[in-house]
Amino acid sequence: MLNALRDEDVDADATLAGLISGDAAEGFAGTAFLYLSANLDFSTDPNLAPLAVAGGQAPLANPGMNKVVPLAHMQQLSIEQALAPLLENVDIIVAGGSNTRLLDKNDRLRDGVTAQGQYPIFV
Repeated sequence: MLNALRDEDVDADATLAGLISGDAAEGFAGTAFLYLSANLDFSTDPNLAPLAVAGGQAPLANPGMNKVVPLAHMQQLSIEQALAPLLENVDIIVAGGSNTRLLDKNDRLRDGVTAQGQYPIFV
């Protein structure tokens, strides 16, 4: 398992560092999965720098992993749609934040609500 961090997640950096490392509470071992971020520099933060991978490089992917499902929060569905063909070995992108109402043939809308597209979207 891998968790992607956003800039909002590190606002309370000492708390986050403690949760990752296990220092947050006695008897808590810390998280048992990797963290990833493309736009955050932990090296300048005294709480998070010890937890950063040397050189800022992401660890190599687990070769036994057979599903990759990023949870994106780009705020615009068109951005996730543009991102999809640029990625390799990704099975599904779960897009969030745009509040776009996508429907499949089994969905029913409430009165006065309209569809904004079809689900799923294949790229």
